[in-house]
Amino acid sequence: MAESIIDVHNGIRFKVEAFPKGELFVGRFTILDSTALDRVGADDAYRPAMDNAWATPAEALNYATEAAHHAIEGIPPFTEGQPQ
Repeated sequence: MAESIIDVHNGIRFKVEAFPKGELFVGRFTILDSTALDRVGADDAYRPAMDNAWATPAEALNYATEAAHHAIEGIPPFTEGQPQ
């Protein structure tokens, strides 16, 4: 079962979710404010999928929240764990 939280950062609403993936959990975010999509993008493309599996739903939600904040703040995406 997925867990999710809706929150606001810098005036932009977003949702973070933790989905089970085998025995681990995957964190993702979605930007909910359509007016911000041209600046931010619609969803989580910030880290490779292989870096996105966590032991608990809380860890996955924390990852997704951090990634959403980075997207909203305009921090460049990570590639293979390294900032571009």
